[in-house]
Amino acid sequence: MTVPPRNVDVAKGNSQALRASYDHRNAEAELQRKDFVFRHFVDYVNGNKALGVNIRPKFLLKLLTPIPGIPPTLETYKNYHDLVKANALPNDDKYKRRCAIEDMLGFGAEKEAIYYVMLNTGNEGIQRYGKYCIILKDDPTIRTKVSFLANDSYSYLFSYYGDPQRPFNIDRAEWSNVEQLIAVKHSNAIMQREEPFSSSQIDNLILDAIRPNFIEAHLYINGGFDLRHLKEVRISHEEMARFLALHAKYHLSGISNKTEYAEYWTDTEIIRYLEVANIPLRVV
Repeated sequence: MTVPPRNVDVAKGNSQALRASYDHRNAEAELQRKDFVFRHFVDYVNGNKALGVNIRPKFLLKLLTPIPGIPPTLETYKNYHDLVKANALPNDDKYKRRCAIEDMLGFGAEKEAIYYVMLNTGNEGIQRYGKYCIILKDDPTIRTKVSFLANDSYSYLFSYYGDPQRPFNIDRAEWSNVEQLIAVKHSNAIMQREEPFSSSQIDNLILDAIRPNFIEAHLYINGGFDLRHLKEVRISHEEMARFLALHAKYHLSGISNKTEYAEYWTDTEIIRYLEVANIPLRVV
């Protein structure tokens, strides 16, 4: 029998308490005749849950065009923002805070192999972290090694529940029951509905890019994930419209602005290499 990584083991220990909390919210929904809204929400999350992380164009291009002899893995490029891995300089305050939080999360010696991603049910993720959103494949190497927290761990510790002593394990889930965690977190919003949410409403409630507010995923994957783990890449309608405008400008009159040209060239190369790797680019 395979021993689960520490992050998943901790989440498994919360299953009974999470189920009790979920059943309580479900019973409330039935009493208020919101059970159809509740079930629709849970079923949608269960059917569309995926792991995603936003990435800046230059890092995505590096991932798609690895240096010969070096595996194409995000391990090399994990410092682009702290949701992938806040492993900057050892003297950096952010790095020290991340290490302290990882100790509180109970990752132990495995913390260096934990990657921070987000649960995503269908949107383009948090654009400020990067305009491309990588979506990972749903396969056993992912499902059995990921756990979830009710919000990002920085916000969770310092503001989300407002109690630094609140134990992390009571708001943790694994792949098989993360929809229960999400339903508990958003139960107030569910109870206020007279009819089911639309797909986009659920997507943007679960992963709110404005605040931001999301379900943080902790993925144990020693050595980092690479192209083999990618299901698709997403980009927003707005960003695709910008690319198409630059594309038209390039072919009509040329692009004299160096910044615009670099942006256009990078995006063109990304689209080309995604096609070569047979990885879909989806506009959402």
